[in-house]
Amino acid sequence: MYLSRGEKEGIALAAVVLLMLSGLFFGGRAVLNAIADRPDLPAPVEDPVQQPPGEPAMVTYVEGDADGRSGTSGQWDRLAAGDKLDRLSVIRTYPGSYLDLRLQTGTVVRVMEETLFSLSNLGSERIEVDIREGEVISRVKRLAGKQEFFVQTPGAVAGVRGTELVLAVDPEQTAVFGMSGSVEVSNPDFPDQTTTLGVHERSTVSSGVAPTDPQPMTPEEIDRYQRILDTLNEEQVLLVSDQITFQPNSAELTPGAQEALDEIYDQLRSVESRIEILGHTADIGSPQSQVRLSTERAESVRDYLIERGISESQLSATGMGGSRPLSEDTDPAALRRNRRVEFRVNSD
Repeated sequence: MYLSRGEKEGIALAAVVLLMLSGLFFGGRAVLNAIADRPDLPAPVEDPVQQPPGEPAMVTYVEGDADGRSGTSGQWDRLAAGDKLDRLSVIRTYPGSYLDLRLQTGTVVRVMEETLFSLSNLGSERIEVDIREGEVISRVKRLAGKQEFFVQTPGAVAGVRGTELVLAVDPEQTAVFGMSGSVEVSNPDFPDQTTTLGVHERSTVSSGVAPTDPQPMTPEEIDRYQRILDTLNEEQVLLVSDQITFQPNSAELTPGAQEALDEIYDQLRSVESRIEILGHTADIGSPQSQVRLSTERAESVRDYLIERGISESQLSATGMGGSRPLSEDTDPAALRRNRRVEFRVNSD
């Protein structure tokens, strides 16, 4: 069938509009899926130098949806707190989601939303991770002897020896933020031009360019990343609930809280590990009053669960006050998120 030039242009325009609408409909998830499945994703390979294996990584907390797969299976599975990941595993997070991952005792990373992250090596002497796109906040324990921790992105390599750092990766560049300790940053194309970051310094690395000299972080960057570092979960979080409510300025459970705890009891009674109950308040009032109220509320939750039948020796209660807010906003919804109760595995 013959089509005029105008008809052909109309069909082409319609196809473009359809593609744009499809992108809007599927949003960040479709884009992230395409990134994760493309053939140039740097799948970890077996290290020819055999190193002593380290402990498997463990997901300690998940907010929203996050998927993981081994480097060889190609099958994505939904991740949950408690899942173990070996080297060669890949993680992807979606808009509005993030997860905490304990790589070894004392070393935890938060994989932020819309991030593609892989575990290249989990040896007892060397840990290597790869960030293809997105943002990762890390706390690395102080290493000793031959232990090494390396982070690689499409344009940069960061070597760490006991520090807190942030890497933000996009197609154009990698930004590295040093929150404590020191971080050595280099571009693989310029291995002899290394930048060392001190506390609250940043550097950027672009393709074909050596790392920039250290620059001071802004107060906003410092505040944001420190708040996230303060909320990293090294221990497995069984669940978090803002449905456990109390009478105003009191540790007395509301009727709705008792109903929520009855449901939580059904989830906890099969847990064999010791459980730590953490109470959190909004950041209102003095720090001392916040800690006192959150402790009393955590103890009320503990006492209720003991009455339901969980062994007293299995439960502990701790008040965190308002020291670990999930949101710095002051609207009612944000304050409610901050007033929460966490249940986590206590490995002590």
